[in-house]
This record gives sequence, C-alpha cells and structure tokens, in this order.
Amino acid sequence: MFETHDTAGAMTELPVAETSTVLRTPRGIALSTASSRAMQAVHRFEETVLDYGCDGAVILDAVAADPDCAVAHTLVAAAQLFKSTRAGVSAAKASLAAARTSRADTPSERLLIAAVAHWADDDLHAAASVLDRLLVEQPRHLFAAKLLHYLQLATGNVSGMLKVADRAVMHHAHDARAHAMHAFALDQNGQHAAAERAAHRALEIAPDPWAHHAIAHAMDATGRYAEGRDWMHRHADAWSGCSSFLFTHNWWHAALFHIAVGDHHGATALYDTHVWTRRKDYCQDQINAISLLARLELAGADAGDRWHDVAARVADRAGDAVDPFLDLHYAYALAKGAQTAASETLLTTLEARARQSDDPQHRAVWQAAVGIHAFCHRDYATAIAGLTAARPRFNAIGGSSVQRQLFDQTLAAAQREYRN
Repeated sequence: MFETHDTAGAMTELPVAETSTVLRTPRGIALSTASSRAMQAVHRFEETVLDYGCDGAVILDAVAADPDCAVAHTLVAAAQLFKSTRAGVSAAKASLAAARTSRADTPSERLLIAAVAHWADDDLHAAASVLDRLLVEQPRHLFAAKLLHYLQLATGNVSGMLKVADRAVMHHAHDARAHAMHAFALDQNGQHAAAERAAHRALEIAPDPWAHHAIAHAMDATGRYAEGRDWMHRHADAWSGCSSFLFTHNWWHAALFHIAVGDHHGATALYDTHVWTRRKDYCQDQINAISLLARLELAGADAGDRWHDVAARVADRAGDAVDPFLDLHYAYALAKGAQTAASETLLTTLEARARQSDDPQHRAVWQAAVGIHAFCHRDYATAIAGLTAARPRFNAIGGSSVQRQLFDQTLAAAQREYRN
C-alpha cells in the first residue's frame, strides 16, 4: 500500500497535545510514550498509509526514539505484513514479540497489538473483529479504519467496509481520505452512482488518488470506458507522489479502459511505461502487471516476452501461501512464464494446505490455481472444472470487484476454447 524507502534529514515537527508519559497524536489518539519524536513518527507513518505515500520507513524512527513504545513495534509489524510474504510474516512476529514486552497503557493500543497479531497469524476475521472494537473505543482512529478496510476487502466483507466507511465520514467530514474510503466501499457494494458522488466530495477537499481510483471503479462498472480512460489520464499528475502500489494500480485501471475501447497498443504502452516500472519486487506491483498481461492476451493482444520478467520476479514467492488472491495471480504468471518448478511448488503448497485444513476456502483457492495453470497450458477441460468449482467462493479470496473479473474472464475464455 505504501513504500518504506529510507528517510533522510530531520523530521517535520508536529504539534504535541500533551507532555507526559502518554502523548496524543495530532489526531488525538493517546500513545504510551514520553518521546515527542516517537509520537511524531507514529503519526507520520499512519498518515503515509492513509495517503498511499512513500514515507513508511519513518516508523523505524519511532522505535529508535522509544524502544519501549509498543505501538511503534506494532506498526513495524504491520509494515512487514503489508509485504504479503513469508519473510514479512516472520519479521512481523518478531516485532510483535517486542511489542508485547513494551508499554501499551491504553485499551486502544492493546487492541491494535491484538489485531495485528491476529493478522500475523493469518486470522483476518479475528483481526477485523478486534479493529472494530478499537473503533468503538477510538472512533477518530482513521488509521485503524483504513487497516480494517484492507482486511475486510481481503476477506470479501464489503458490507462491513461500508459500515466502517459510514462511521469514518461521520467523524472525519473534512478529510478527503475518509470520503475516498466511503466511495470505494459504496462501489464494492454496487452503489456506483453514490460512489461517484462520495469521490467527488473527497476531491472537493483534496486531489485524493484513492478517490480517482473509486471513480475508475464506478465508470468501469457502468460501462463508461472512454470516459474512464480520459478521466484517469486527466488526473494522473496527482499520483506522482504515491507509493508504487497506487501509482501502478491507477495506471492499471487506465490500461483496462484502453483495452475496453479496443486500444491494445495504448494498454501495452502503459504496461511498459507505468505499470511494470517501479518496484518489481513488490507483490502489488506484480499482480498489477500479471493481471494486465493476462487481460491483454484474453482480449487478443500479444504480450510478447513480457511474461518471463514477471514470472522470474514471483518465482521465489511460490511456496509462501500468504495471500490467496496473490497466489492465483502467481499461478498465472508462473505458468505463462515457463517457471515449471515454481508452478509445481505453488500447486503442491496450495494442495497440501487444502488437504490439511477444514476451511473450504483453501480448497477453492487450490482448485482455482489448478484451473488457471491448466488454462495457461491449453487444458481447457481441467481449467473449466477447477475454476467452476472455485467460482462460488471468488468473492472471499480478496481483491476488488474489477480485479476479480480476471478469473471470470479466464473461465469464459476456457469455455469458448473448449467449445471450439
């Protein structure tokens, strides 16, 4: 969601509401620390996440300023978990161990630690439940609301997203980020006209890139492809300072509009110049690239040798099994990029998890991955069987409505090829 490049220079001073062993952030959230520097770094990290910014590494400054601040360690853990890698999970658990032996004097701090711990243990539903309790305790904790949105999207709880967003705009009526969250939640609940109105309210406050994103979703859902293409290009300057995720993701949406109007050359050009250009080691950039190449091919375009670079980048993620939505994209890239050993590792890992678990979602992910792998190898009967079996559970694997279209499009293509 955001980037963690090293920061340089002095930190910008922010106002401190209290001078004691419990300080308050500019948002009024109590933090167990006597260090103004730690408090400022925590606040800046939370703002970076809300802004999809590039200053995520600032949270390390909070730990350095006050190694006994539990929230600082917890947010380092969250930053690691956003990477969606097995190594990131291990690093997050180490930071959480430090958080548990550090100061967390308020109920909301302890709830935040518990929520991130559940997330690290891959219990996203429990993490979301704890964050919901935190927001009852601290309704102005916009970072907690944003994190809750992220986890709800990952589990397909779009109705919960809307409830959280409704509360967020109530408590943050003058914050564009809250209205942009509301816009996206409305769109994911099928309320596309209301989503556009909410996004425009955000844009009346600030040129928020997530609001641009929400409008792209609404325009896609209502079939306004040429308008969406022009909208995204017209507002692209606002994304230049974003993290690689939102920069590439908004350009990904623009490229989809190009495909929808039949401009495959324009979509391919955006892939080369904007979508697969920033952080090729980051999972969100990777799935933007994978999805765009797949959609280009499904539309009849030639991806050339582009699959090989993407597949090589994700090959070492094949055994992670951290995020099912990512795993299905990895299955596509590894098969298309001829990473045979990594493909086998991914499918074996997902099968083992499905057989060892009584969670039907794990079986659905394995079935879908088998179907995608088969489709890429022109085994359309197996592709149809796997994707059809998994399809009832697609909504719960994560990703947005537009992102999940890839799986339905792949199934439809397999059915066409099989008939032919």
